Formats: sequence, structure tokens, C-alpha cells
Amino acid sequence: MQKNLRGISPNLLSARLAHLVDEQIILRDPDAPDGTYAPYILTKCGRSLGPVLFSLRKWGLENTSHKS
Repeated sequence: MQKNLRGISPNLLSARLAHLVDEQIILRDPDAPDGTYAPYILTKCGRSLGPVLFSLRKWGLENTSHKS
């Protein structure tokens, strides 16, 4: 994940992931092998954010000058 998120420090990424775990939006994959790679999966709560995020993106594309 760190490789795909340029500009975020490892400490900040770890803190944000921990917060998302605490809020039960994601969880660490319990079946993951040991090692430095820690896969995360969305919880039911996290998956329920999908429509909200898509709506915000749609709104942004329709209502800002930064259309992509």
C-alpha cells in the first residue's frame, strides 16, 4: 500500500490504518501470512461507504472546476 500512496510517510499511513481498524471500517486479514505485508479488508461498515464516496465524487465532478 505504501508504494501506491506517494507522499505519505509510513508513520502517518500506519496511524491512519490503525484509526480505520479502531473504527471498524477495515480489519487486518486474519488469514494473512506473517511478515511485513499486512493485508486489510473492508468490513460491512467499510463497504457501506461505497455509495457515499461515489456520490461525493459525482458531486465534485459536477460542481467544481477540477473536472476529470
